[in-house]
Amino acid sequence: NFVLGAFKILGSQSDATGDLLHLLCAQTAGGNRSSTDTAVRILDYCAAHFTEDLTMREVSEALYMSQRQISKIFAHKFKCNFREYINLLRIGKAKELLADSRQKILDVMSACGFRNQSSFNRVFLEYCGVSPREYRQKLYGTTERRTI
Repeated sequence: NFVLGAFKILGSQSDATGDLLHLLCAQTAGGNRSSTDTAVRILDYCAAHFTEDLTMREVSEALYMSQRQISKIFAHKFKCNFREYINLLRIGKAKELLADSRQKILDVMSACGFRNQSSFNRVFLEYCGVSPREYRQKLYGTTERRTI
């Protein structure tokens, strides 16, 4: 899957995630500037609102597009679906917070837009190969939160 591949290449560089996907969008536009601009508008909106309970319907209403148009853009330009992209953004932010903060894992989960711990753990494991706790443990060699 494109999203998982891009995410694994980027590692914990969540700021680079949007840059990479914007670049790929421009490269796969098929020469259609309007199509590229539309895709970038979608990505920008998602990047600004991914920590909220974001739905494709909300994006379509905000950008005056149909959900079908948005779905097609994700499928053709990004080779993923809307939910996969939102999860990519959320997990990138989670990795950043787990690495650079003393926040509890539940606080990280909430700050990244996840509603419950089981879905956060499941998605984090899918994208990173380890649980959030294991990720932090690998970073710091302990299960304790960072106290520096």
